[in-house]
Amino acid sequence: MTCYIYRHPYECTNPVILDGPGPHHLDGLVHVGKYVYTDTGEDICTPRPCPKCGNLPTPEGHDPCLGHLPGVRAACCGHGVEPPYIFTDDGRYISGQEDVDAYLTEVQKS
Repeated sequence: MTCYIYRHPYECTNPVILDGPGPHHLDGLVHVGKYVYTDTGEDICTPRPCPKCGNLPTPEGHDPCLGHLPGVRAACCGHGVEPPYIFTDDGRYISGQEDVDAYLTEVQKS
């Protein structure tokens, strides 16, 4: 499984840090180390359940509350802790409950 962190130091609302030897290539940048959960030191590739619904990510790594979204590179429901966000394949960043809900409504129509 490939694990990515997009522009914020959290994975599934769990704080993470860059730790250990590298280099690792991420978002076109080279990082030395790997991302781990700050509370246990576990690699972020170890899935954790959603604090909101209690489910683990899908086998493909999708957010359990949102599932697979066509044309989306990454998405998070916020898990009742953070604002939700969506990164689309065409480079758009959608953040906040109202904007994410509007995007999901539009996707359902198509």
